[in-house]
Amino acid sequence: MGGASGSAPSPHMRPDSPTMAAPAESLRRRKTGYSDPEPESPPAPGRDPAGSPAHLHTGTFWLTRIVLLKALAFVYFVAFLVAFHQNKQLIGDRGLLPCRVFLKNFQQYFQDRTSWEVFSYMPTILWLMDWSDMNSNLDLLALLGLGISSFVLITGCANMLLMAALWGLYMSLVNVGHVWYSFGPDQDPGGPVLARPHLHGFPLRDPAGAQSCGVLPAPLTLVVPPLRDAQQPLHRAPGALLPLPRPAGVHHPRGAADPVPGSVVRRAANVSLGVLLAWLSMPVVLNLLSSRQVMNTHFNSLHIVNTYGAFGSITKERAEVILQGTASSNASAPDAVWEDYEFKCKPGDPSRRPCLISPYHYRLDWLMWFAAFQTYEHNDWIIHLAGKLLASDAEALSLLAHNPFAGRPPPRWVRGEHYRYKFSRPGGRHAAEGKWWVRKRIGAYFPPLSLEELRPYFRDRGWPLPGPL
Repeated sequence: MGGASGSAPSPHMRPDSPTMAAPAESLRRRKTGYSDPEPESPPAPGRDPAGSPAHLHTGTFWLTRIVLLKALAFVYFVAFLVAFHQNKQLIGDRGLLPCRVFLKNFQQYFQDRTSWEVFSYMPTILWLMDWSDMNSNLDLLALLGLGISSFVLITGCANMLLMAALWGLYMSLVNVGHVWYSFGPDQDPGGPVLARPHLHGFPLRDPAGAQSCGVLPAPLTLVVPPLRDAQQPLHRAPGALLPLPRPAGVHHPRGAADPVPGSVVRRAANVSLGVLLAWLSMPVVLNLLSSRQVMNTHFNSLHIVNTYGAFGSITKERAEVILQGTASSNASAPDAVWEDYEFKCKPGDPSRRPCLISPYHYRLDWLMWFAAFQTYEHNDWIIHLAGKLLASDAEALSLLAHNPFAGRPPPRWVRGEHYRYKFSRPGGRHAAEGKWWVRKRIGAYFPPLSLEELRPYFRDRGWPLPGPL
């Protein structure tokens, strides 16, 4: 070996040979801190070249994805919990506005249309179910929603199929929920736009796709781009429904081709979705620019785009309808004792402390407030509620906090009184008496009613007759 020192270098030892170039290149990469992954030794699936878990890799938005999924699942969970506790009383077989009657009326109105046209105009899974026991149908939809949302909330895992199921289940309730589901949050059932942009293998709002959809309305562009990695793969969970072509967070070597097939299709899907949303958003934008805006309105049967309105001013007083009953045989007698029905969260007894109404939603209490803005002719469900109170209907009473006739015969008459409420002034006389509210009677909302008087009213509307009728 010593004699070889003065001889010409071997071809394998020349500086320009691969043998010498490899150590030099390796040294250069160590100095610069950058090294391309070697194609012959790819990183293990789910881990980056340094050995860190893929979901912890820089730029994967793993924390945003988990927080977003859990927050959305929590919203769905509360919404389905409210539906499970209140739907039977509101839209069930003997509800205040039975959804079976609503569906039959809708079906009769479109009797000259095909079944698909009717379904596409008002999509709901209930079209495909047996209507003989609507309470069970409503409970089934709510329990399915509770189960799926609980799974996503606990695990932080979801895929396109699970999120689409949550959206479809809640939209099925919204579309038959009548006035009980007519509020702004319900017009966008559980955030369907948040649930739909993620298709396995086609993560819409991909950075390139987000840039190509810059024509979207400003509020949408603020919401959608962070959702590009909101899909949490279920490929490691038992019973995974849809596999991902590539674990989220695994990056490709520079200059290497995207190993996921269909990248052109993905970009086309991004652009197509952007154009679709922009086109569907036109009525929303026109409504916002109009001097006569329509609040809480969706502009397509799938509730993809909608407008949400808010009151232009907040008043210091509020009108409320107070329902009262009496056991007196003569409602006009001056000695008739009228007793108040107390709701769970709306103002009633001035001495009762105001309750916290969020995130759980008391739909009847909320509609009672809206009914106070109008007359009972515009809110015939309140007459239905009066009839149920006259019959001491257990379902209706479960929505209330206090029944003054509990353990006694039901009232003979029920009436509605109009009151105006405002908070008592701190340090004032009413506050010293332990009253949170000061209320003043405006007048009668509807006159005293009896069960016998309501018989034709119920039959004309196809409502089930309560109690002994």
